Amino acid sequence: MILHTEPKHHYNLVNKKGEQLCHATACRDKYHLNSAYNGLFCDKHLVILSGIRKRLLQAKYFNNKTMEIRERENEIRFRKIMDDGHIYYFYKIQS
Repeated sequence: MILHTEPKHHYNLVNKKGEQLCHATACRDKYHLNSAYNGLFCDKHLVILSGIRKRLLQAKYFNNKTMEIRERENEIRFRKIMDDGHIYYFYKIQS
């Protein structure tokens, strides 16, 4: 599987007034941002990302590569900023 790694709207991290926005893809929420998992996420998206991270830990614990690959891809697509380390590890566990 190949992920398209072009930047996903880095300008969406702040609005025109310079206010921080949620780091989840396509979210423009600027209220109740929580600093977690190396980003800022609104309450709604923090719950979603926490679920993804929880399933990642379960997959690693039970050595379930299929689930880990799926959840890592979900996390990469979920964030506005694609971390090179996440992408590198995603490809590494596929091989």
